[in-house]
Amino acid sequence: MDTEVYERTAMERVTTRLLKTYGDRCSQQEITRTVEDVHHDFDGRSVREFVPILVERHAREHLSS
Repeated sequence: MDTEVYERTAMERVTTRLLKTYGDRCSQQEITRTVEDVHHDFDGRSVREFVPILVERHAREHLSS
């Protein structure tokens, strides 16, 4: 699978999981924007395998604060 397609699918899954966890405290727009912003923090990085895991971790930290 193409890296871009893999990451886009992974970001959709991350967003879905975060909506289940934080949907009662944050809007869908805020959660989606947080995932997108954190994902863009990893632009230009050569190693991509762990990006979805790191995005989810950083987004959870942001949404929890």
